[in-house]
Amino acid sequence: MVIASVIRKRCADLPRLTLVQLFNGEFDNYICVGDCRGVYDKDAVEGLFPAASNITTYLQPNTGHALTVATNASAGYEVILQYLDSQGL
Repeated sequence: MVIASVIRKRCADLPRLTLVQLFNGEFDNYICVGDCRGVYDKDAVEGLFPAASNITTYLQPNTGHALTVATNASAGYEVILQYLDSQGL
């Protein structure tokens, strides 16, 4: 999986994270060649973050790599804030 290999390279020193939310755009050309539906591999993600007690993944609809400037960015922010709130942060 493309996403798992990218994460593995960037997160090699982060196995102690206990809360993880992976957030990606549905049509991210950089990460998954424009079609990210079904890109998250649960076993691979759990293997990357063995200490995590809460791992969530989210695919922002109708969005590419520039998540923060997408026309529906505020909906994505809401997802992130809800996750943080659910963890008491």
